[in-house]
Amino acid sequence: MKIILVSNPFRAVKYTGKENIEVLCITHKYRMDAIEEDVLSEMKKATDTAGLVDLVVASRVVDSPQLREETIQRLVSSKFMLSLEEAMSIGVEAYYTIVTTNDRQSYNGQPYNNRHYRNQFCGNCGYFMG
Repeated sequence: MKIILVSNPFRAVKYTGKENIEVLCITHKYRMDAIEEDVLSEMKKATDTAGLVDLVVASRVVDSPQLREETIQRLVSSKFMLSLEEAMSIGVEAYYTIVTTNDRQSYNGQPYNNRHYRNQFCGNCGYFMG
């Protein structure tokens, strides 16, 4: 972890997402609950994909399934597309939840289960759906 020097110790420090996660690792390990709550409350203000992905990772650091589920629901409802790196950082289970929830939304007015796949190939993987 790189050292972050503050020129004015009375000014609030703004960290990047990765730095916030590093701070959370330390605060959680050494039970600095007040600092942990401050960092988490700042991270919860995220509205972009990167911030929400960092919040999913932070939920694993502090072992909070509730925070994880809330953040995954925010990612699902926002319809953000995740990059490969972001998907790898949140983990397979979280990514699967996001993808399957988005896939089950209506497609051309038809629910997911009513689509006809007879004798078609998947455009992504080449799987034959016959």
